[in-house]
Amino acid sequence: MRTAKTLVVSPLLATAVGCGSATPSTGSRVITVALVDTDGERPSLEAFVPRFITEITERASVRLLDARTAGARTLALASDPAGSAASAFRKQWPADTHLLIGVLPCHPVESRFIVHVPSTGMDPVPRDEEKITEAIECAANLTLTDARDGHLIGSFVVTGAAAGRVDARPERDGTVEIRNGTGSRSGGVPQAPVSDHAERIAFQKAARVAARRVAEAVRR
Repeated sequence: MRTAKTLVVSPLLATAVGCGSATPSTGSRVITVALVDTDGERPSLEAFVPRFITEITERASVRLLDARTAGARTLALASDPAGSAASAFRKQWPADTHLLIGVLPCHPVESRFIVHVPSTGMDPVPRDEEKITEAIECAANLTLTDARDGHLIGSFVVTGAAAGRVDARPERDGTVEIRNGTGSRSGGVPQAPVSDHAERIAFQKAARVAARRVAEAVRR
């Protein structure tokens, strides 16, 4: 499983996840959001960001500017909104809100349950089978700041999950085989890791949620 860099939020912007300061009602005005910077591994960003851009641009209430080529940092702009760097950025990329996207590490999620298999003519011995469904969950952290004065509008984490596979293993002598987290079971049977395709789907699902959350946050 790939690992991603940890997104560090400065004390200036630290808040409880999902919380944000109140902003005036915007009515029917279109809100311009500048995507200033991103943080995380490139494959994860490539799965998340394009889908997020597609989803957010389909919302009539929000206009998105992809300002990543400017090389600015959301937290730096927010820490000194009256400074020359922030003023120059606003002139080049006029927006109401600045956005930082950070992708977080994905992790597997397992569900286990026992299924009783009755006897049949071909298999006269009834047995219990443990079924394991494995999915992968991926997440991203989004931080929104006011472009004019740098105050925090909102910071929240969105997640998405995609199914991996289902394994069926009979219980042996009352012992259930447990995945050890390294791609194999304790019984020594190698297992293929969850595919990159599943990871991409999970990030794309998270991106759809993120677009909705951003549109809601900037209109409060």
